[in-house]
Amino acid sequence: MAKNRYTGKGGLVKVASGNTFVAVGLCTNVTPPPMEKAVIDVTGMEDTTAVAAQGIEQLSAMDFESLHDPDDTTDDLVDTLYGSGNTVTWQIVTVAGAKTWTKSFSGIVTAIVPTGFGGNDAVNRKVTVHRAGAVTDTAV
Repeated sequence: MAKNRYTGKGGLVKVASGNTFVAVGLCTNVTPPPMEKAVIDVTGMEDTTAVAAQGIEQLSAMDFESLHDPDDTTDDLVDTLYGSGNTVTWQIVTVAGAKTWTKSFSGIVTAIVPTGFGGNDAVNRKVTVHRAGAVTDTAV
């Protein structure tokens, strides 16, 4: 079966606000949270090579950078989530033809970092969201 070619063009970072999801808007890049488990060394004295077992899911984070507007209501929502420490659902949505791929997880905003800018640069900020649950992928 041929693979769908998902690209970042038209991709969205969304955050739950009540019963709906709102797009963060004007994101310039996003790094999805990795799914990674610990490795437990269970090598015994009689083993001749290292033996490992799969451990628990590790902490991971999503980072995204977006154009910042202090008057934007979604930017205000992200600021509020940082201040409150509340866990909400986040989504990364990309499209390939007729298919939409959604990566969804619960997370906590742990950092909002302004990026440097000059006279010809946009005013951006980088937001870090730490995962507080499993990542689910759906493509429909």
